[in-house]
Amino acid sequence: MDIDLSPVVSASSIADGMPLQSAPFTAFVEWANSTRLRVRLMEQVNFPLPGDLSAFLVVNQLIYRGATRPSLLAEILESGASNVSKCVRRLEAADLVCRVADPVDDRAVLVALTDAGRALGEKILAVLAEDFAAALSDWSDTEIAVLQAVMTKLAASLTPLIEPGGATPAESRSAGQ
Repeated sequence: MDIDLSPVVSASSIADGMPLQSAPFTAFVEWANSTRLRVRLMEQVNFPLPGDLSAFLVVNQLIYRGATRPSLLAEILESGASNVSKCVRRLEAADLVCRVADPVDDRAVLVALTDAGRALGEKILAVLAEDFAAALSDWSDTEIAVLQAVMTKLAASLTPLIEPGGATPAESRSAGQ
């Protein structure tokens, strides 16, 4: 039995009309999802729960999303509600998060960053900003502006794909015709 050991993603992907399966895009996704990056960030910001990657991921979601329902955190992190609840308890004990009533639905609870959690979030973002500054140090202002514009457009196109009931960009275009 012959098994193809090569990656599905290849340099020819762009030529074949699959730019998002290209090696550069794959490298970016791998960087963004890297456990090594997350562990390094935890060390650089002195994350108060060393080695607790699950808790770190909860904090990261709250940095970008703001106060969030535990059920949505479980969905995003592909984890069970019980695991998220345990992470939240550990983060509460470290004074990084607290539970608050949802202002839209007083029967529901949100997990929110405390002042200490927000300060930690700012440290995480500062380290990431340093990483990006180093990575883009030899880029021109024009190249950085183009990257920002293209990434903003890409994010706007991709966001509906991860939202509940979201339409794909193709479905959105055909609905607008």
